[in-house]
Amino acid sequence: MSIQLNDEDLAYLLTLLRNATQPVTTQQLIDALRRHSDQFRG
Repeated sequence: MSIQLNDEDLAYLLTLLRNATQPVTTQQLIDALRRHSDQFRG
């Protein structure tokens, strides 16, 4: 399965990483991105 990120998704992930106080796992990033995209889909 292929995942495509738009510019807004990338900006969100970069902000999340920049503001992280500890290392973030790939799974945490995926979960955060899912929550983020769910907010826009309603």
